[in-house]
Amino acid sequence: LRSRLQELNQQIVIINQILVDDVNHGISSDFTNSVLETVNGIKIQNITHLAELIDKISNNEDDCYIRFGIENNRFIVISCKRAKQSEARILKQNSIAQPRSEHLR
Repeated sequence: LRSRLQELNQQIVIINQILVDDVNHGISSDFTNSVLETVNGIKIQNITHLAELIDKISNNEDDCYIRFGIENNRFIVISCKRAKQSEARILKQNSIAQPRSEHLR
């Protein structure tokens, strides 16, 4: 994995878990423990950059889609609108207090 790092602030972002919900129905658990490489074609530099990209994309369009590029030419596509509508329910079902760590808000 270290060979993928090319810049000082670059981090490898791993999909650790996919929380089950209707919004991501059909997304296989095969994606867990995979490297997340791009968001809508933009190479991810680190976890902060990922959060910024998601915010920018989801705040600029009413019914956008985010395409997460996963290693080995795989991808996940999520509707921003449906994800926003599902967020509170997913957090509650999984006993998660906040959608992000404090440093990513």
